[in-house]
Amino acid sequence: MSTLRRLLLIVTLGIAASLLSSALRGTVPGLCPNVIGERPCALVAGGWPVRYIVDVPGISVEGSINLLSAIGSEDSFLVGAWLQDVAYWSFGWAVLGWAAGRAKKPARR
Repeated sequence: MSTLRRLLLIVTLGIAASLLSSALRGTVPGLCPNVIGERPCALVAGGWPVRYIVDVPGISVEGSINLLSAIGSEDSFLVGAWLQDVAYWSFGWAVLGWAAGRAKKPARR
């Protein structure tokens, strides 16, 4: 397999894993609207290891996030965080592929 095909496969697997990780929920610190102004609170967020979909208080149903509502602007889609998440997943796939290739090759003497 050529180097370009390997790179494309690794990046494609990284994108797929990142998009699937949007189902994993957590929280991020943020600001929620209040009568007086804004108050610090924990916002529901999706993605792992980097949270790249964040619930926007007051726009979407509070406490719910998904990829489609992020694309539809109900939730916030953080492009920089998503690219970082794709990079983490791609690196993981690259290490896994490297380890699998090393396991196949017999040791040189």
